[in-house]
Amino acid sequence: MTQKTVSNKELERLCTAFLELKDVNECWEFLRDLLTTPELRTISRRWEIIKKLNEGKTQREISGKLDCGISTVSRANAVLRDGTGALKLILDRLELKDHPPNP
Repeated sequence: MTQKTVSNKELERLCTAFLELKDVNECWEFLRDLLTTPELRTISRRWEIIKKLNEGKTQREISGKLDCGISTVSRANAVLRDGTGALKLILDRLELKDHPPNP
């Protein structure tokens, strides 16, 4: 298997591993062991870009503030807009945790 190929079975096992994590600390430790420091930075930056896009910031604003290329922001925007919807689902859930509806 080449490095670019990931089987559905492998990805399913990885997803199952994430579901076994009990808290943020376990997740952090899992990610630290699984990924290199540059990979962690890349994922963190992509998440920051996606959050800012979801907040309504422009691609140019995000590119300037995070010192990243406009193409990087554009790719994240395309995934947020045209992806599976999982990113938006998680963003909405996190928003509800941060700002629960008034009873």
